[in-house]
Amino acid sequence: YRAAQAAAATPRAPAPAPAPAPAALPPGALDEHGAKDLVARFGVPVAARRLCTSREEAHSAFDALGAPVVAKIATSEILHKTEAGGVHLNLRSHAELDAALDALQAIPLRGARSYLLEAMATPAVDLIVGGVRDPSWGPCVMVGLGGVLAEALGDTAIGHLPLTRPDVDRMLDSLRGRALLDGFRHLPRCDRTSIANALQGIAALMEAHPEVQEVEVNPLRVYADGALALDALIVVAEAP
Repeated sequence: YRAAQAAAATPRAPAPAPAPAPAALPPGALDEHGAKDLVARFGVPVAARRLCTSREEAHSAFDALGAPVVAKIATSEILHKTEAGGVHLNLRSHAELDAALDALQAIPLRGARSYLLEAMATPAVDLIVGGVRDPSWGPCVMVGLGGVLAEALGDTAIGHLPLTRPDVDRMLDSLRGRALLDGFRHLPRCDRTSIANALQGIAALMEAHPEVQEVEVNPLRVYADGALALDALIVVAEAP
């Protein structure tokens, strides 16, 4: 009894203040660099990269990253860069980088022009992962075969929040092309934990940022041990 009295009389440390809500994002689409910064904060791994505003910065980034690199146009004005000629792969020399920058410079833009240089990722299995805020179902996440196969095959699975690891496994097992995840022919057996972490990170992003309407990572390149987001798109809804 005395011990209980003494414990009750002992001053207690105040409860920690709740973490502040993250600042709302501006409406519209984020450029790839900004989108990758955001998904990385929620645990989605991204490749090493440098944002450059001049040729000099691009050549310095080339040296820092090491060949081969990818050079991309960095702008929120173009959501699908490949179709616009805004992605140049496997650049192995400064001369090849200059040719790529010439092509990127020729793309018409209204606003400022930047270049994103990124370390070239080794081949593996490409998936698409993302999230959308459905007016009826609320925030949902999706996974499917990615890269150039995403639109051609439309092989995707949808999950609702909150998302658990068994939910992710059910989504992956429902894909028609699930054999690609299990070491099909010369491909590695995909690291399902990394896929689950990416999907749960996107789910957490959608919960933390109710203003986000859409998140897309395509491709998420998945290895036997790990994964990398090679492209990312985030669209923020206009204020009502």
